[in-house]
Amino acid sequence: MLSAPQSDGRTLAPQHWLWTWGPALFYAATLFTLSSFSALPSAPMGVTDKVEHFTAYGGFALTLLWGISGGRLSTVSWRAALGATAIASLYGVTDELHQYFVPGRSCDVHDWFADTTGAAIAVILGLALTSLVRRPRAD
Repeated sequence: MLSAPQSDGRTLAPQHWLWTWGPALFYAATLFTLSSFSALPSAPMGVTDKVEHFTAYGGFALTLLWGISGGRLSTVSWRAALGATAIASLYGVTDELHQYFVPGRSCDVHDWFADTTGAAIAVILGLALTSLVRRPRAD
């Protein structure tokens, strides 16, 4: 049976692996697919493409944080947050390079900056929220 190694040496059952990494893989595939279109529908009035990049990669980074943390809020850490941000940022680079080859699209360093910034802020917020949830309550 197929299993994936975890950072602590244990292996994940296929169902747990899908629960843990499925959202990030689906998100990455969706980003790639959207980047393949020559033109995308216009955003609502007042929303720039940088805001779209910021938001999209923020969501992507949270799915990566979930995967790196093994699908458990108790294991979310600064190390996992840095890893999620780095992976999202690198994926943003490949996304921009991919768009260079798509007719009607372009490779824009400002889009990558929005991707990385969105990813970093999202994982910081995710880290803060999980630390609040894990905090022991004084009764």
